Amino acid sequence: MTGRLFNMKSLILSGVFLFFTACNSARAALDWSYCDASGNVALQNINIKGGNYSSGDELASVTVPVSYTCHTSFKSYGPDYRATLNLYNLENFVNTLKSNGLAADITVQEGSSAPVTFTWREIQAGFSGWSSSKVFGQWMDQNKTYNLSGTLTFRIFIDQVFTKNFFNINIPGNTINILPYDPTGWGAPSVPFKSLTMSAFNIRFIPDNSGRVIISPSVLRMGRFYTEYKETMVPREIPFTVTAQQNIGTLTPFVAPLAIEFRTNGLMLADADSSVTLQNTKGEYNGFRLLVLDEAGTPVKFNTKADMGNISLDNGSGG
Repeated sequence: MTGRLFNMKSLILSGVFLFFTACNSARAALDWSYCDASGNVALQNINIKGGNYSSGDELASVTVPVSYTCHTSFKSYGPDYRATLNLYNLENFVNTLKSNGLAADITVQEGSSAPVTFTWREIQAGFSGWSSSKVFGQWMDQNKTYNLSGTLTFRIFIDQVFTKNFFNINIPGNTINILPYDPTGWGAPSVPFKSLTMSAFNIRFIPDNSGRVIISPSVLRMGRFYTEYKETMVPREIPFTVTAQQNIGTLTPFVAPLAIEFRTNGLMLADADSSVTLQNTKGEYNGFRLLVLDEAGTPVKFNTKADMGNISLDNGSGG
């Protein structure tokens, strides 16, 4: 009888050991699933008119495309396989906004499915672990690979009363995790995966009176053209310069890009928008065309912004 009792205990203990072994195997299979994000979340520098803003005022809303590949594995139980966004590594982004009185909501959407939003309150509380996650993607079967895509929308707004007028905020780079399941209570994948990188960018507050454009000479005189004399009908060139000047000082120095645009005010364009068809004082086309060439001799397209280089702004003026 004692021997039988001992054997029964052995069988029960063996069953317990087998149960734990099966449990760990299922858990490991879940952890072997992962999503590799591709590309980069590149938010372009945001230029905003400087001035007074109230709490809740929206400054910008930027949507960027994202793509990712999810690999699912066999599992006996656990959460559903659905793409999940995790903001565990977004601390640089959040702390920089918060220290400058700004805030942001982040909305993720996969294809045509319903969008899912992380509020500013949720984002700020999301650095204690993997609980800062939300499911947003379609249901995925086990042991399959899915090539998926969606969008991320960043809505940046005022969190506190904002009165900074001429100011630049540099947002450092960050990473965003896309996971194949909600890791809350389960943990992240145990295998390596590629996070979505988020490039550094700037938010610039620039008031209307921050600078001016100086054109020298202010009037271009090309002389007279006489259609009766061929020698006066040759092309004429008049050099001029365009200078950007800072009028007021910034709170902190920063570098900003400049753009220039030559507007035609309704005049007819020709040559792929690189020349203007001129008229006489009666409003009749006279057969002349006006072109603007840059320093390299390349025609400038009218009514289109073109790169003019950078300007170094500081706490002085007249630069």
